Amino acid sequence: MRLLLDAMYAARIAAILSDRGVDAAAIDGVRDLVGLADDAVLDRARAEERAVVTENHADFCRIGRTAVADGRGHHGLVLVPAHRREIGWLVRTLERIAKDHVDGDALRDRELWL
Repeated sequence: MRLLLDAMYAARIAAILSDRGVDAAAIDGVRDLVGLADDAVLDRARAEERAVVTENHADFCRIGRTAVADGRGHHGLVLVPAHRREIGWLVRTLERIAKDHVDGDALRDRELWL
């Protein structure tokens, strides 16, 4: 599973995950992603076959459900509680999820609430 971390997460989290063998990128670390609207972020994640990791539940659930309904779909939404900001917990959790869902389509069109 490949991950795209939403703008609320620092690029260093993606770097730590990458060091642990997880294919992860962060909006914070990719110049052409910074400032993109949420629907454009989901489009980019879809194009790169990445699940979006976000705390922005309301917007991404709405956008993701619309994408599924109109047939575009997505590669998954990993929805993190806003109160869980501990980097160690987030890294361990995302590493486990990525390794438990090796198949890139494991979360296709699904929401995974943490």
